[in-house]
Amino acid sequence: MATEPIIVVVGATGQQGGGCVDALLRQGKFKIKAVTRDLSSDAAKALKKRNVDVVTANLSDKESLVKAFTGAHGVFLVTDFAKGAGGKAETEIQHGKNAVDAAQQASMTATVIFAPDCCMCLRGKSVAAHSSWRFAHRSQCVQDVMHVQASVKHLVWSALEDPRPIIKGALPESAPGRVLSHFESKSDITEYLKQSSVPHTILETSIFYENALGYYQYRKQQDGSLAFALNGGTKPHPNCAVGDIGASAAAQHWAVPVHVRTADSSASRHTAAAAAAAAAAAAATVLQAP
Repeated sequence: MATEPIIVVVGATGQQGGGCVDALLRQGKFKIKAVTRDLSSDAAKALKKRNVDVVTANLSDKESLVKAFTGAHGVFLVTDFAKGAGGKAETEIQHGKNAVDAAQQASMTATVIFAPDCCMCLRGKSVAAHSSWRFAHRSQCVQDVMHVQASVKHLVWSALEDPRPIIKGALPESAPGRVLSHFESKSDITEYLKQSSVPHTILETSIFYENALGYYQYRKQQDGSLAFALNGGTKPHPNCAVGDIGASAAAQHWAVPVHVRTADSSASRHTAAAAAAAAAAAAATVLQAP
């Protein structure tokens, strides 16, 4: 009986990773391996109760990632600029590079069953020669097969659009050499991934609806209602739910690797501030599993 392919979910205890785990469990097509830095956390324990294999690894430790990725068919990768990287673009970029490198280095061991009087090295040999060659070369064949390795077959990367071609110096730097650091760091990881040999899908995301629950600063209006402001101009900006990002990522693991493009937000690019927000407001494409 064939074993279920393994999908490794980085950030499985977070919003996007958690959404990916939820969607993969609904699919029921894969074995899920959740990566966390803290096996004792309540979130990690909750995943274990859902029959998810939870392992420890750290994006700062490439060897731990290689170990976590080994044997996996696919990986969902998301990096955390604010907490995981401490708000430092270069740290987040290194985290992403470590994960891409680990996906290239992780291996899958091939299993080969030899039928009687059958060996690949005997192809083209006569029947008379078959028996003697089979026993002489079986040991070497097994040794060769066990050294067959393949990197991760599909990495789905939760990315952000590169705002630099849009902004073009119109906004002040938020850090030396950077304007929207958390966008630029992820787009730099995207370019690194494109140069790798790992089959991948680049999933460009957007502002989360969930941000309205705890991130935005509300101001009470005279009529008693609450309002918040975003420096994005007056044009509509698409948002998406975190769960939909997870569903998109999960759907991609049975699909051909692609670059999932975002909704065209060019209509919002009418001021410098709106241009920055337009990059942040690109909506992720949601793919439906068959």
